[in-house]
Amino acid sequence: KFCLFALIYKCIIEFLLLFLGGIMYRQKINLAYYLPAFVVNLLYVPMVSMASIFVKSKWKGRKQGV
Repeated sequence: KFCLFALIYKCIIEFLLLFLGGIMYRQKINLAYYLPAFVVNLLYVPMVSMASIFVKSKWKGRKQGV
């Protein structure tokens, strides 16, 4: 129950921030993309976080990270 509550709370807070940011910058927000982007974000962020721990990148021949 707690996880579902946290997920709904996160969804509402992000929606409000997106909506208020759209008003502030006078941008029209297409809400048809919000829920699919929210779901993709739930999968993408942890995946990239874990990858950043195990995959070391190179930039201009130098290793990045620890």
